[in-house]
Amino acid sequence: MSNRHSSPEPPSTANSTEKFDLPGRTSRNDRAQFPDGGLAAWGVVLGGFLAQCSTWGIIMSFGVFKKEYTTTLLSNSSTPAISAIGSLQLFIGYGLGPLVGRLFDAYGSRILNPLGSCITVLSIILVSFCHENQPYQFFLTHGVLFGIGCSILNTPSSAIINQWFYRKRPLALGIVSSGGALGGTIFPLVLPQLISKLGFPWAIRILAAIIAVFLGITCVIARTRLPPSGGMTWRSAVDFSGFRDSRYSLACSASFLMSYAMFIPYFFIDDYAKLNGVKHDVAKLLVTITSACSAISRILPGIIANRFGALDVLIPTTWTCATLVLGMWLPSHKPIPIAIFGGLYGFFSGPFNSLIKAYIACISPQESFGARLGTLDLFIAIATLIGPPTQGALIKPLSHDHFKHLIIFTGLTIVASGVVLAITRIVDYKHTCKEMRHWL
Repeated sequence: MSNRHSSPEPPSTANSTEKFDLPGRTSRNDRAQFPDGGLAAWGVVLGGFLAQCSTWGIIMSFGVFKKEYTTTLLSNSSTPAISAIGSLQLFIGYGLGPLVGRLFDAYGSRILNPLGSCITVLSIILVSFCHENQPYQFFLTHGVLFGIGCSILNTPSSAIINQWFYRKRPLALGIVSSGGALGGTIFPLVLPQLISKLGFPWAIRILAAIIAVFLGITCVIARTRLPPSGGMTWRSAVDFSGFRDSRYSLACSASFLMSYAMFIPYFFIDDYAKLNGVKHDVAKLLVTITSACSAISRILPGIIANRFGALDVLIPTTWTCATLVLGMWLPSHKPIPIAIFGGLYGFFSGPFNSLIKAYIACISPQESFGARLGTLDLFIAIATLIGPPTQGALIKPLSHDHFKHLIIFTGLTIVASGVVLAITRIVDYKHTCKEMRHWL
């Protein structure tokens, strides 16, 4: 006769990456199968890091491309039309997430990584051969083709971590995510130097060669550990079953709100600085400072989340972002306060992407994590598509009063995201209590 007192301890919250056996969650026996380290596992992290650096690092460097397009290559095109190239690559990079995520669940990374790598490198090479004042060529290569390559690489680089890590999953996802931020810091510093010495076409070809090396390494070392499910049909190509879980729905809503507002300081801090009399070169440096601090911060919160859980770290960092925007950016008018704000905001906003994915991993079955992660990316895609036009409209014409409205709007939107995350935490706790009663 079984002794109830010899059974495993009852569970605590789903937010923790440690501990417990619950229906629909990773069991202790399954957890023991996660390598959670070792050469192969950390090699997968390196592969994801290089993939993010090669894709999102270039997306975050669009300002360099935009300057060349505006002054030389597309001088006859309007600024909104040129900006649409950046918006298009960003939207496609996230928007194909549901399909790519489902493909990852069905077939793993064996096909997706080489395919995405080839498309990404090819698109960058083709950009170097585009003719002046032929905007459709830049839209097709830099906007559409590069966006497709990014999307094919983006979801697997994060989803594959779920197969190799359990307790250290937030840290591993943070390291992978930092690749994009680091690339977005280094490429804008290096590319202008290459362009000034070699010209735009050869500078972009050198960039393509660097990316080809990075992605070649990714294809070799970033491999799935578990056998893919296979058998995907067109009817099952996109999986929205995750929305039956209220925690997942709330997490997607919070991610939409945060993604809608989170990038506003990154996009507009230099314009705000120049409006307040800061020199052009110094204003551009503020963007680099913000991105660099964002890269650094992807790792430390992941270490903390290993102990306390992704959601319990995500909530205070999100509320800190709102406090910084409303309490520090709003009254700042001098270079030093603006720079301090940029650094702090980059540090506290950087972990959001990796921590929200770590939380989704905690509440998702292994066999559908890629699909759920891809659907989360769709929410981010919509936010990044509608965000820049509506945000830019708030500061036209450029003035202190209009910027004040934009800053307040940013802060309140991040507050709304923080509220939704807090509700998610409450629902998560109630869900766990319900499962505990069922377990007992």
